Amino acid sequence: MRSFFPRVETKPWFTALCLVASAVIHFTTPAFAEEFRIESKVFAIKGKEESLTSESLTLFDDGKIYDFLSSPHEITLFDFSRDRIVLMDASRKVRSELSTDKLTTFAEQLRTRAIRQNDPLLQFCVDPKFEESPLSGGRIKFASPLMTYQIKTQKVENPSVAHQYRQFSDCSARLNTMLHPGGLPPFPRLAINAALAKQEGRVPEQVEVTLAPQNRLTGKPTVLRSEHTLVMKLMASDRKKIDEAGDDLVTFREVPLEDYLRPIEQAKR
Repeated sequence: MRSFFPRVETKPWFTALCLVASAVIHFTTPAFAEEFRIESKVFAIKGKEESLTSESLTLFDDGKIYDFLSSPHEITLFDFSRDRIVLMDASRKVRSELSTDKLTTFAEQLRTRAIRQNDPLLQFCVDPKFEESPLSGGRIKFASPLMTYQIKTQKVENPSVAHQYRQFSDCSARLNTMLHPGGLPPFPRLAINAALAKQEGRVPEQVEVTLAPQNRLTGKPTVLRSEHTLVMKLMASDRKKIDEAGDDLVTFREVPLEDYLRPIEQAKR
C-alpha cells in the first residue's frame, strides 16, 4: 500500500497523533463476498515524462482483503468481519494489529487538528468541495482550485464488488495517512469515493489527481495517476500468496502499533 499523495511538511502534532487513537464507524462485510483481484500501479507525471512509483496486488477472498505492496514488501490484511487490520512487514518479520474503529477515530482526530492549521491546502482537505462534471470516454472530473481529480470508471455486474472495492479504498485512504505521516489527509479521496458510489456499480479504472503548485509564481502542479486492473477471478499464484500471508500471520512477531510505525517514520527522515 502506498499513499497516493506526495508528502508535505510534517507537523509535530501530526506525528504524535499517528501514535494514538479509539472508536466510531464499523465497516461491514457483504453477505455474499465475491473473489477478485486488482493490480494497481501509481505513476508520477512531470510534463511528458512519467515514472512508476509503486505497484501493489489486492486480493479479495471470502470477505477478507489482502493487499501486497511490492516495494517495500508489506502485506496488509483487512478483516472487516472481525473489525481488524493486520499490518505485516516482511523485511522485519513483524506484525501489528489495529481495529477499524481506531483507524476511523484517528482520521477524525486528524480532521480536528488539521482545521486549526493556517494552510489553504490542509483547510481544503478538511472539508473538500468539488465541482463534478462528465467528460468524454466515460470519465468524470471533480474540480477545485487546489486539487482536481479525473476518474475513469468501469462497470461491474455484481454490486457486492463495488461495495467491497469502496470499503477497501476508504480504509486504505485512512490507513495510508496513518502509515505515512506528512501526506495529506484522506478526506478528498473519501469524498470522491462517496460520489463514485452513486454511479451504481462502477469502480475506478484510472485515477488522476492534480495538485496546484504551492508557489503559484514559480511552482509546477503535481500530477499523479493510478491504474487499476480488475479481474473477477483469483489465480493459483494468488491462492499461494494468501496461504503464505496466513503463515506470516502466525510466525511474524507481534509488536505494538507504536513500535511498528516508528521505523516507518524514521526511514523517511
